[in-house]
Amino acid sequence: MKLLKQNFPTSPTFTRSFSALFVWMLAGAGVVFWFLQFPVQDGMLPASETLTLSHRTQAPSDAGLGRALGVVTTTAAAPTPLATRFQLMGVIAASSGQGSALIGSDGQPPKAYREGQVVADGLTLADLSPRQVKLKSAGTELLLELAGPPEKP
Repeated sequence: MKLLKQNFPTSPTFTRSFSALFVWMLAGAGVVFWFLQFPVQDGMLPASETLTLSHRTQAPSDAGLGRALGVVTTTAAAPTPLATRFQLMGVIAASSGQGSALIGSDGQPPKAYREGQVVADGLTLADLSPRQVKLKSAGTELLLELAGPPEKP
């Protein structure tokens, strides 16, 4: 017993230091425990599960490697016909011939255009009627009709 007392320091400083170390170790263990219990999104594995590696049967492609490294590749999209690019969402036509049309283009939210304004690619809003709109450019005329049942007079 005398040998144990000689080798084990009993100073108050050592006791406080050892107690502080023990408390911080407990706090760290608590953080690790709750991190491993943290909920994950569907389709993701929790951090506490072990992963098994599957053998690849195919070598990585250059395109996949480029995407992983942030290389942006652009592919030329086929030009879409004008009739499918534009969609008439609404018409405000007055008897005086003035008005505006809500036209959506290329899947974007619709914008209001007045007669004579350029819609896109040189197409100008030429004529308004209660259910349809005419767009004109140098050699092209496009008629957009409002979807839905016709109005009853």
